[in-house]
Amino acid sequence: TIFYLTRIAAAIILIITIAGSSIYIASQTDLFYKNSWVEVSTEAGQQSKVTLPDGTLVWLNAETVLKYHATKDERIVSMDGEAYFEVTHAPDHPFIVNTDNAKVKVLGTKFNVAHYHDSRITEASLLSGKIAMNISDQSETFELKPGEKISYNEEEGRISKIETKVQNEILWMQGILFFDNEPF
Repeated sequence: TIFYLTRIAAAIILIITIAGSSIYIASQTDLFYKNSWVEVSTEAGQQSKVTLPDGTLVWLNAETVLKYHATKDERIVSMDGEAYFEVTHAPDHPFIVNTDNAKVKVLGTKFNVAHYHDSRITEASLLSGKIAMNISDQSETFELKPGEKISYNEEEGRISKIETKVQNEILWMQGILFFDNEPF
């Protein structure tokens, strides 16, 4: 019986060792997080600041939902609402913001993106660096330089690119509402 108990104990130790090693290796390689998304959202009248795993800073405006991967290698986010991004520079890993109808691709920059699903308008404003925006149903890519804003109206199929005071686009971060030639 001692021989039998020794064999059982050895089998249990072997199973525990293999299981523990597997869990350790999987956690070190982010195996558990490959397809997991983290979701952060704000309520009406609320703002929030988020640091993504790659070090990118994101300020979320009211009623915004941001989804991102839990690893620093996946630099793709999905957004509904408005957010200001300060993207960590990583030329080998482009940073991409997806909305319902557009994709904004970045290498390292400061910019604002607004896309509320109900309005069907997507806007991107560039403070510094360089971004490129693709509209889902069009093949053309629109590149922005600092001080430019692009607006896509999905209902009308209209795209406009203008020079603007981009600092006014991010006044919401300080709790200031700015209206320029908007009907009251």
